[in-house]
Amino acid sequence: MKHVEILLTNPLGKKQYAAERIVNFGNNLAENLNADFPEWAGWVRRDVDALQTELGQQERAATDQTSETGDVDTFIAEIPRILSAARARVAVDLGDGSHAFKAIYPDGMATYNNLTKTSAPIVLKALQDALDKHATNLEPQTKQRLHTLYDRWMDIRDEQERAKEDTDSERAEVRIARENLEWTIVEVLHRLALHFGRNVEQAQRYVNSELLDAPRHARLERSAEVAGN
Repeated sequence: MKHVEILLTNPLGKKQYAAERIVNFGNNLAENLNADFPEWAGWVRRDVDALQTELGQQERAATDQTSETGDVDTFIAEIPRILSAARARVAVDLGDGSHAFKAIYPDGMATYNNLTKTSAPIVLKALQDALDKHATNLEPQTKQRLHTLYDRWMDIRDEQERAKEDTDSERAEVRIARENLEWTIVEVLHRLALHFGRNVEQAQRYVNSELLDAPRHARLERSAEVAGN
């Protein structure tokens, strides 16, 4: 019964087969079929091209997400430098040790030096609120530079979230394109089997299953075949 069930399933859907190996197998199959079965070759080539397109878009989305993550890390590192550079100006304009100064620097630079992705929005919103309440006399350019830190943080995080959503969306598209290719290959293999009937060797001329194996696995199988002969 298990052998019958195999005919009704998609054996290429296993995780052991990387998408790149499915593509290589499909390309080779289409090339081998082209002379004798051009229509079937066209089906395979169509879905290979679709999967390759989606894999490329997924790679670009992943690169964008990595870039956005780097932007967040860079900005977190930049915040203490901005607050440290502004500290003398804040002390002069608002009074060193004043209530206004302590609202902006509640524990000196400690909070800003230890920012994390979790604490940053809370700390920067508190800074923005403190500036709104207590920094009336602060030099405008300095006030603006500090006041916009929270908004800059939110913009960067929004971009990072959009990049993550794009990556997740591309992964879903890759899964769909891969399944389409897998089932097309399965259908073509079934058609080959039906066309050649019991002449399995004739059908196998069009198929190079080693392309589905990981390199090490393929080498081991070849070694076993040589030893057996």
